[in-house]
Order: sequence, then C-alpha cells, then structure tokens
Amino acid sequence: MFKRLLPATLALMLSGCSTPIKNYLEMTPRPDYANMYLVGNFTWWEVDNKYQLVNEFGYRYVADAQLIADGQPYEFKFIDKGWSAGTNCGYAFENKDKTLYEGQWVNANCFSGFENFQFTPEKSGKFRFVIDFQDSEYPRVTVNRL
Repeated sequence: MFKRLLPATLALMLSGCSTPIKNYLEMTPRPDYANMYLVGNFTWWEVDNKYQLVNEFGYRYVADAQLIADGQPYEFKFIDKGWSAGTNCGYAFENKDKTLYEGQWVNANCFSGFENFQFTPEKSGKFRFVIDFQDSEYPRVTVNRL
C-alpha cells in the first residue's frame, strides 16, 4: 500500500517546487539489478552466486535452476543480499500472481515481505527464471524450460 501512495505523496510534496516531479524521479537511483539473486526453497533461501541475476537485455534479468518435478511447488523470489525494500521481489497480487505456470507472465512487488512465488514444474529439467524491470512499479516474472 505504501508503494502505491509514494508517487501521489511525492506529487503533492513537489507540486509547489520549481523542480518538476519527473526530474526528481529521474534523479532517484534505480536498484542495481545485477546484484540481485534468485532464492527459494531450492537454495535454502540463501544467496548463492550460482543464482545471481544476469542481464539478458534491457531491463530483463535471468537466473537458471535445475528443478525436479515431484508434484510439490517450488517457492522463490528475487532479492539483493540484504533483502532490501525495492529489491525484495515477490508476487504483487495473491489471487493472480502468486502461482506461475510455465511461460505465463505475472506481476511482482519489489517491496514484498513473505509473498513468495510458487511454480510446480510438470517435468524435471533446467528452467530460466526471468524478471523484467521495464515497469519499475510492477516488474513482470516468468519461468521457462530451457
């Protein structure tokens, strides 16, 4: 909720200033996405360099993981080493973004707490976890078989 109020609050605070809001927001540094990691129950929720995000192109970052199809969902999210606000990315809306199916895009909230994505592979194999930060308010996430 706080995240959604922030732009409106900034607009009200800066409306009387001579500096346009757009310039203020452009000066706010973006998180360093390359220093983020894929974590989940398959990593014991630990940061591992093996799962550091790699820039695929533009604002799209990826990490690959080997998963076993045992019928149980894998929980995961994207984080920095400090699990910091703005880089703690879980699902945005429980009823439509929590559970992913292969190739489906869902929304992320990078100010999440315990909102872990869930993915249950149909077959064992290597999967690419993708997060696209082009829309910084709602990054998009998908999982695809390699």
